[in-house]
Amino acid sequence: MLSGGRGIVQLPYQTIEATARGGLKDFEDACGYLEFQDDQTE
Repeated sequence: MLSGGRGIVQLPYQTIEATARGGLKDFEDACGYLEFQDDQTE
């Protein structure tokens, strides 16, 4: 059985340029947080 973290877990994310270019050339720039609730595993 899997167990998630205790409490709310927030993970920041941000797209970055490498060989692809942001600004709608290859992808739309994005940033924000992924949020997982107490004991969430997926």
